[in-house]
Amino acid sequence: MSLLHLDFKSTALRHSTSLYAIIPEVTENFSRDQYQVLYLLHGMGDDYTKWVRRTNIEQYVRNYQLVVISAGFANSFYTNMKHGDDYWTFLTEELPSITNKLFSISHDRKDHFVAGMSMGGFGAFKWALNKTEMFEVAGSFSGVLDPTAFFNDHDKGLLTALHLTGSEHYLKDVYDQVWGRDTTLAGTKNDLPWLLTHQQDQELPELYQYCGTEDPILQFNQKFADTADSIPSIHHDFYKSPGHHDWNYWDSCIHDFLEKLPLRMAN
Repeated sequence: MSLLHLDFKSTALRHSTSLYAIIPEVTENFSRDQYQVLYLLHGMGDDYTKWVRRTNIEQYVRNYQLVVISAGFANSFYTNMKHGDDYWTFLTEELPSITNKLFSISHDRKDHFVAGMSMGGFGAFKWALNKTEMFEVAGSFSGVLDPTAFFNDHDKGLLTALHLTGSEHYLKDVYDQVWGRDTTLAGTKNDLPWLLTHQQDQELPELYQYCGTEDPILQFNQKFADTADSIPSIHHDFYKSPGHHDWNYWDSCIHDFLEKLPLRMAN
């Protein structure tokens, strides 16, 4: 595989930002065929480099006609922030447009996939459930799938368990920056269980959910899984196995997730 690092000026964000693109090896398998695409979303405190630096994603996709995109989203929860940048617009409009201009990406829904870890797991399901026409499959690895409950837990121990630094007010401050202090998420595009129940008549993407049994936010994942499994029309699988909220676990998740995708082999 080839790894491209792109620095560019974002119109949606109104400042410069960066992304990584993993593409088929330019000297071997690169062509002008219609590529499949996988967007990988990062977690709180991370950036666009983490998927490449902390997992073996390059090796896992080396035999496929697949472009992998990882961009930076700060601690935005993939939202047009109350006090910050328009990351939802960047994610859902500008980033796909840039990707399609740079690479020959298939326009078929069946060739588009998204996945993320922690905050990125929330972002992946949020994108897939709000833009149901966009993706064939979405994956969440240890996702913060119930942000209201997550941000109501201001315990310092939770921050430690999630490898986040900050005072006991850290989560509250992030919530205020993202959504605003008095904003309620129930019944909005950020309420994932609500989206499941109100869009079950649409053709939803296949949803694959992972969480380690030692993960401190397992309870939030179980709640989402219970809702998804109560709706017969939704293709949803929840995988629980020994693991913590860390990259060792997420590396195994992305490896397993890729095996579930209808990927095309390189020529």
